[in-house]
Amino acid sequence: APIQIARTQLSITSNLDEAHIADLMASAAGQYWDAVRARDNIKVLQQTLDLAQKSYERDKQALDLGALASLDIYQSQTQVAQRNTDLVQAQYAYTAALDGLRRLIGADLTAEWRAAELVLEDDPAKVSDRASIMPYEEALAAAMRVRPELDAAHRRVTIDDLNARVARNLMLPRLDLTVQAQAAGLGGNQVAVTGPLGITTPAVSGGLAQSLGQVFAFNAPGYGAGLQLTLPFKSTAAQAQLADALVSRTRDRYTERQVQQQIVQDVRQALTSIDLANASIESATRTRDLAQKNVEAEQQKYELGTITAFEVLDSQTRLATAESSLLNAFVGYQEAYVSYQRATWTLLDGLGMVLDTPRVN
Repeated sequence: APIQIARTQLSITSNLDEAHIADLMASAAGQYWDAVRARDNIKVLQQTLDLAQKSYERDKQALDLGALASLDIYQSQTQVAQRNTDLVQAQYAYTAALDGLRRLIGADLTAEWRAAELVLEDDPAKVSDRASIMPYEEALAAAMRVRPELDAAHRRVTIDDLNARVARNLMLPRLDLTVQAQAAGLGGNQVAVTGPLGITTPAVSGGLAQSLGQVFAFNAPGYGAGLQLTLPFKSTAAQAQLADALVSRTRDRYTERQVQQQIVQDVRQALTSIDLANASIESATRTRDLAQKNVEAEQQKYELGTITAFEVLDSQTRLATAESSLLNAFVGYQEAYVSYQRATWTLLDGLGMVLDTPRVN
């Protein structure tokens, strides 16, 4: 049975952090859309081959009827052969893209999975709703709130502040007050003892229970207290520790600012890429429609004998170029939308992602 693949169905189980997983998913999505581009490019080239084949069949019929010179048939034949070559190359490029996807999803490890057919379900022409794309300031605020690398930078600065505070406290005078209390259990088995004056203390039968009772009853308490003052004169170790903490805090603050600037740039570039992709789609659609009308007009002129076969084939070539440009515009939009999701940290929403802590057996 074929393996049905859609980008929204990709899932990953990993012990990596979320930022690395998002990078992996963005890379996988880019590879997936490249495969979709290769798939739909075959359709475009097949359409151009069909147009060239129809032109050749029409020219061959005209040649058989004596309405076309024998030397003019070679233009149509050349176009058919060239477009057939382009189609074969596109098919092999699509096969290579599918092999990359097999490796990505681990379907290249067994003969059964290597032989399975991969079916790509997504259509690049289905663009996302404009309402799902937030305005710049709103998207930037959301990214600043949820991007994990910025949160990690905040935590590093907080740790540096604590280290600096600890190092600074080591350079201050220190007064330690200790208070202790204890209880003793004096009971137990006592043997008979004869003193120097001949007085004999008889044996007393006790035990562990009697000793524990005296401890918990606090019958023989003991108390103690201590006071210690430490004056850190010329504490070079504490000074060095404080200097290291301050340097680390300054460095991490610069890193935090760099992360913030990178997020700003990511969001800005993602939204700009989406706007550019929308404009490219509109422009490429108009160009494709005009190229289609031009092919129809040129074909009618050719049938009336007012233009040559070269002009008809040239209009078909321009139509193929316009179709490819439109396909690239749609795929470019999908890639730009993936970048937008990565920038606003919504790429992993709706995906089956499990963060698993490594276990040692």
